Amino acid sequence: PEYRKTSYDLACQSIVLLKNNNVLPLSGKYRKIALVGPNANTYWCMLGDYTYQSMQAFWWGGKIDPDSPKIVSVYDAFKHKANGRFTVDYERGCDWSAKNETSIIREGDPRTERLNMMLMESSDSTNWQAAINVASESDVIIAALGENPTLCGEARQRKGICLPGDQEQFLKELIATGKPVVLVMFGGRPQVIDEVEAGCSAILQAWYPGEEGGNAVVDILLGNVNPSGKLCVSYPKTEDKELYCYNNGEFQERIAYPFGFGLSYTSFEYSDIKVPSTAQTTDDLIEVSCKVKNTGKCAGTEVVQLYLSPTSSEFLKPIQLKGFARVNLNPGQSKIISFKVSLQQMAYYANNGWTIAGGQYT
Repeated sequence: PEYRKTSYDLACQSIVLLKNNNVLPLSGKYRKIALVGPNANTYWCMLGDYTYQSMQAFWWGGKIDPDSPKIVSVYDAFKHKANGRFTVDYERGCDWSAKNETSIIREGDPRTERLNMMLMESSDSTNWQAAINVASESDVIIAALGENPTLCGEARQRKGICLPGDQEQFLKELIATGKPVVLVMFGGRPQVIDEVEAGCSAILQAWYPGEEGGNAVVDILLGNVNPSGKLCVSYPKTEDKELYCYNNGEFQERIAYPFGFGLSYTSFEYSDIKVPSTAQTTDDLIEVSCKVKNTGKCAGTEVVQLYLSPTSSEFLKPIQLKGFARVNLNPGQSKIISFKVSLQQMAYYANNGWTIAGGQYT
């Protein structure tokens, strides 16, 4: 049905490739894949807090049917797409979280007074050593880790934003096998992975990708889809109690992956950037354009981002996203991308009115 395709397309476009040491895509490189982790064979990591299923389970205390609509897990998708080209050995390995790591905030919304913390159910056992053994005998390891709506959602409060429970230690032992590890993280926010990032050969941020999430994740891993997602938040390196926001233009040394970051299986080149040298407050629009070329060997989609940065301003943030555009390009193909910026986008509100500051902008 059309809604399934829409769900699939949205998931593919939102997943972000954060790191790739030439391990991905998997197709044609590896015959024996180990799939491990608490998010490998579950529908819970596909669902955000404000989905029908989560609302049914958490707020109304009801049971959900993962087949209505069908929610595709990563393991489901791998089994369906193998077709004799590779084998997938699955072991859950570890659980999502340590006991009592998450609590419910009961102030504010009165509904939280009757909300009980529930544990996610899984029919799979958590045999840690069995997962390490499967990983050791594989050609490549896919570690599906991260959060679920119990750990990340309205009125849920965790002690930190590193990988929950024993997941970080589990990942370290997977890395110690010496096999390439692809970390696939699920959840609704950044997670601090600074201690394990260097040991991972590739990293995907999958968020809560929805009912077609398993198919989207696996198609990106296999190379059937070229990733094009960009980060909508900045990824911190540590659990500092600092407010990180990309448009503050600071703390860059503490950022692991910045807002707007995302890799592709191909490469893109920007040229012929055209920006007007001057503009008047009476102008309707300012046109900014550039040429984008796919310089790699496969088709891909680039998300061109336009940022505005005043060289000096008392009120405006140091850097601001003012526009973006998706462009699909075949190898060697190029296109001109244009943005029309309203002068209102350069204004700030102060002293009960909108003002456009004079000066230089980049």
